[in-house]
Amino acid sequence: MSGTKRGPFHGILLAAAILTLLATASLSADIKTLRKQAEAGDAKAQFNLGNCYSTGKGVTKDMVEAVKWYRKAAEQGDAKAQYSL
Repeated sequence: MSGTKRGPFHGILLAAAILTLLATASLSADIKTLRKQAEAGDAKAQFNLGNCYSTGKGVTKDMVEAVKWYRKAAEQGDAKAQYSL
């Protein structure tokens, strides 16, 4: 075989790789927006950013950062953040 013929699996892998790259770029932009909102004092954004750090979604998992953001939201009365602490 000459190796020029590709099966459907090759196309699926290529599509998955492209979608992963697009999703990663979008997630990075979402984290930046979320951080700006959290830094501006938005309790919901602070809680959500805490969740991101707690689970490692879109950022490197960091429980110290998670607690920092949960605490900021909890101090504003966010019940989910209070529970998460």
